[in-house]
Amino acid sequence: MALPQDHILKEQASRWDRLFSPGYRIGKVGLVIGFLSTAIATLVAHNSPATGYEVSIYGATPLLFWVLIGLGTLIALLVSIRHSEATLGSLALVLGGMCILSIISLPIIRGYQFYGLSDGLNHLAFTRNLAVGLLPFFDMLYPSGHSTAVLISGVAGISIPRAMLFVVTVCTLVFITFVPLTVREIVRDPRAVVLAGFTGFLLMPVTNVGTFIQFHPFSLATLFSPLVFYLLVVHIYGGARDTSLPGSLTPVSLLMPFVGLVLILYHPQLAFDVIVIFLVLAGLQFAVRRTDWKHPIGRTRTVYGQSALLSGLFYLWNSNQWEASVVVERTQENLVEYFLGRDDIAPNVESRQESAREIGITLFELFAKLFTVETVFAVIVLALVVAKFVGWVRLKTEADTAVTVLTIAGIVLAPYFFSQFLGEVAHHFFRHIGFVFVVVSILAPIALYHLWSGLERNRLAQPLLVVFFSFALILSVIAIYPSPYIFRHNHHVSEQHMSGFEESFANQPTNEPKPVLFRNTGLVIARYERALSARPGTPWYPGPVTPEPVLGEQVPESGMWDLRDRVASAYWAERSDSHLLITEVDRRRAIEAQDGIRYSAASFEAVRTQPMVHRVQTNGQFRSYYIDLPTPPGELYNVTEEQRTDSPLKLSHGG
Repeated sequence: MALPQDHILKEQASRWDRLFSPGYRIGKVGLVIGFLSTAIATLVAHNSPATGYEVSIYGATPLLFWVLIGLGTLIALLVSIRHSEATLGSLALVLGGMCILSIISLPIIRGYQFYGLSDGLNHLAFTRNLAVGLLPFFDMLYPSGHSTAVLISGVAGISIPRAMLFVVTVCTLVFITFVPLTVREIVRDPRAVVLAGFTGFLLMPVTNVGTFIQFHPFSLATLFSPLVFYLLVVHIYGGARDTSLPGSLTPVSLLMPFVGLVLILYHPQLAFDVIVIFLVLAGLQFAVRRTDWKHPIGRTRTVYGQSALLSGLFYLWNSNQWEASVVVERTQENLVEYFLGRDDIAPNVESRQESAREIGITLFELFAKLFTVETVFAVIVLALVVAKFVGWVRLKTEADTAVTVLTIAGIVLAPYFFSQFLGEVAHHFFRHIGFVFVVVSILAPIALYHLWSGLERNRLAQPLLVVFFSFALILSVIAIYPSPYIFRHNHHVSEQHMSGFEESFANQPTNEPKPVLFRNTGLVIARYERALSARPGTPWYPGPVTPEPVLGEQVPESGMWDLRDRVASAYWAERSDSHLLITEVDRRRAIEAQDGIRYSAASFEAVRTQPMVHRVQTNGQFRSYYIDLPTPPGELYNVTEEQRTDSPLKLSHGG
């Protein structure tokens, strides 16, 4: 019989053999190359800043960046799978996380003024107003992200728009860190942690349909939520014990309500989904303890107090928020209308299908580009759930509990998700799909781990995993940002873009009797008005844009060929003084992302040569045209030059 000392010496010798084996040395050299390539890639991107609007961040970022980041990610994948049980594997996961964060941080690295057209501009306005005290913290439905941006801005001395980009990066870091940490608490095997790490790097909750990599409160809450799952798992499995605390309290037990409150303040809608999971777990614990049902859930630490406290915090916060009441009322109305046969299922899907047809693609093609990876991993999780409940696979206690609780919670949440697929709240459904893929990101590594364990003696197991994740990473990364690949445009907000709107609003002509009417070719001008409110350095700081711009219609392509005719016929009785604002976003989105279906390149060029249409402002990325119509209303608009010169209306800007 071997003595314990002999056994220890053998283990130490085996460890030293492993450390100095050729494969381990190759892994160390590979990691050095990987970290260097990632650092060089970041410098390459930083030294190639954006000089104007970029319709695709992929095409505008130097090819060398993508080559080096791809090399770093591949090395991380190879080393982490080959040396999953060694320190080398953990370092490889760190390298993989750095590569993904470099991609997510490209708007920061490449000096974007801001990233987030549409809703992002609204949130820029909210954050600026919060910073100067025009918008009280408690008047916002989801102030966590905005207040974090204000804090970062104040501490780091950077602008609010840039601080908001850092919030997105921080929330992404939370996601890719706590997905593998959560799985580690469920499956105590380094191989499962490696699989969870690379599953997290896929960022499956970001679908570009309801959830996005930009400052979008629901998306930020989605990326933040794995931290809550991690604390929950540590709590129920008895971790982080502290004898200095009374009873069964632990530091995690005390921290969980605080983190839950932060999640509620990121977005109550996402927090509701998480709280339902808490309540389902509490209900299952109560049922197992009072019945003969033999299940490991009965041995987990209870979450009765946390469930009650989070539910109370959720109610207290939302009971004073009118937006929350509106969502509840609309959901109730849509359900009644649906069961009465007067409401449609997923009207937003029909709208997207129609938009897809207009630009010459099928909904299936768009779905394949956006959801192929998510669909594959959802099928993997479904297979795990079926195998577990049918008895084809035996899970360890922690994994069995996690799969059971999350499956039953999904069934409980399904009717609520369906209610978000109707009428005016239908766009909320795809937000919840993003949350579903948080759960998938936690359960899929458990399924893949059991598959890997079953094929452990097969020499093809590791190469197949490398190939599988390589393709999954490629398909995921190319759809993280909107681009012509998914028939959408980049959400880059350039400096020239914003300064063009600012100058237009700051130098509005004061023609009588009515102010100028601003028109556009796609972008919603009202969002830029809000985004510029409380911006330091403007004439109206710290308040809203003054005077408030009067916003007009989106001019269709048919109206671009004769702007005077379009304006005179559509708004002749209202006013005659109009400016058409055209940004590089409008032009490149229409021509490159939408293949000229809605606006052709010729239609934009036609504006420049039309008589009585004067370019009054340009900075290369933004152009403003004055459409010269006579006043007062009632006169013919196609007057002679002499009549126009004698008209009371004079050009307010130089031609």
